Amino acid sequence: MRILISGKKIAAFATNTNIINWSAYLEKKIFKKNTGKLIFSARDILNQNKGFNRTINSNFISDERYQRLARYFMLGFQWSFTQMPGAAK
Repeated sequence: MRILISGKKIAAFATNTNIINWSAYLEKKIFKKNTGKLIFSARDILNQNKGFNRTINSNFISDERYQRLARYFMLGFQWSFTQMPGAAK
């Protein structure tokens, strides 16, 4: 599980830019000798991943916003090879 917190609210902008990016995953080993793995992962569980770039200078303040990949879930499979092809048994 991973949690990232970023952004700060300032008086020049009315919107709150506090972002909590919470991600987690579960994995289950399967098959003989645990050679396979099923992995379920969830990214940005709270759906708060927003893209912004803020520049503050002596004579101007700029606030740019852009699209980011939002919440998603993924099911994956991972296989570990235990012997190289052609290796002696």
